[in-house]
Amino acid sequence: MPDSRYPLRFEPTFKNFAGSQMLAAIVTTMLNGVALFMVLRYLSSHSRNDPLWIKIVICALGVLATLETAFTDHWMYSTLSWTKARWIIGRFLVAFLSQMFYASRIWRVGSRFETRLRWAVIPIAMLSLLQLGGGLSGSSIRDSTKSKLWSVLNELVWYNIRSMYIHGCSAVACDISLLQRLTKSLLERLIVYAINRGAVACILALLAILLYDLASGTLYYRPLSHPSASTLFSCSFRLNSREGLRENVERTFHLSDLIASNQTSGTEGTNQSSTVKFDGETDLEASREEDHPEQRQTFEGPAT
Repeated sequence: MPDSRYPLRFEPTFKNFAGSQMLAAIVTTMLNGVALFMVLRYLSSHSRNDPLWIKIVICALGVLATLETAFTDHWMYSTLSWTKARWIIGRFLVAFLSQMFYASRIWRVGSRFETRLRWAVIPIAMLSLLQLGGGLSGSSIRDSTKSKLWSVLNELVWYNIRSMYIHGCSAVACDISLLQRLTKSLLERLIVYAINRGAVACILALLAILLYDLASGTLYYRPLSHPSASTLFSCSFRLNSREGLRENVERTFHLSDLIASNQTSGTEGTNQSSTVKFDGETDLEASREEDHPEQRQTFEGPAT
């Protein structure tokens, strides 16, 4: 029964619930298939020299994303709250593991280059813990009854809404903190290229929060709140694309640039005869023409 303190804004109909839930299941299944393909590609071709803990994190993300997909499909015909609570816990754990994985990459690269940007890991880790706490508290509220009936949750609506706000706002703040600076340095390129799950994730999280509160009585927020597969895809894509990133970095320091700079420095310091002049002649040829001007006339033809 609806709570009089928190009236539903829309009538809970079959279309509002089943239609949006089926759309969420389709989107989650498609993204999970792409993400698992990227994981298999990483394990088969790009994981040979990586530490064991990175492989464990990627495999754990794959398992959790697959469980989220299974529970999403199971929710289409289940009316018990325990399935929903376990599914939501898996989603929060996927977001937390991916954010901490990326934070560890920032710290490692930042420590190697001895830059102050590595201290950005501290607020990122705090926000990750905050969004995990908000998600777990919301899941515990959903699973706090013995009867497993949604009607009992009406007494806990206030806490449930606040926990969703804490989780969503913390996730958005964590993503924004990873995108607050955009420069051409290697470390910040890695942050933008590899760590952030995109500004789209922030927009989707905000929309999911607003729809959860403003469109109560429906499940239209469900298709926007399935980040596990996209998070897994982001992690595996970052690991699979390391070779291309190294090639882009190496192109910025090409050998021809060093040769050109050496030639320029040699010209300014010693004025050697091997420097090319603007008219296409070398200094050595110019000195010979000064000693033997008749050779220049012979080469160019008779003077008129």
